[in-house]
Amino acid sequence: MKIKVLSLKEPQATLMLLGAKLIETRGWKPLDLKLPARIGIHASAGYPGWCREMAESQPFRSVLGGRDLRLTLGKILCTVGLVACHSTNNLTCNRDDVIPFPQEDWYPVLGSNEWYFGDYSPRRQMWLTRDVRALKVPVAAKGALGLWDFDLQETA
Repeated sequence: MKIKVLSLKEPQATLMLLGAKLIETRGWKPLDLKLPARIGIHASAGYPGWCREMAESQPFRSVLGGRDLRLTLGKILCTVGLVACHSTNNLTCNRDDVIPFPQEDWYPVLGSNEWYFGDYSPRRQMWLTRDVRALKVPVAAKGALGLWDFDLQETA
């Protein structure tokens, strides 16, 4: 099965795997996808110091529960349903508030942790996801910028 994959630095990829992060913020829209779409989430091979520091700070630390994120590097961890994309320009709330999505009646109202797991500054895009499906065994992959193609059948 060919699938589009998005590479994320850790701890972001594991947060998606755990279902603790349902919104991925990007500076661009997924224009080459017809939504809804299923995409893979890949943990980038690089794990710079600022990412390690982030993983040790709250609320990341408590959500991650002491996981060794080095074990996930360079692997596709899960797939998620990418269901919608919205601009951050219309957000009228702040870090003390929840993030409401009235356009998506099925979408949960998200608490403040989601604020820490993304960049909600102006002119960004919020990729709304749901239906996380962990791979039984994470699949090693090189990764790339943007959305990239991968054949999951090649790994079976």
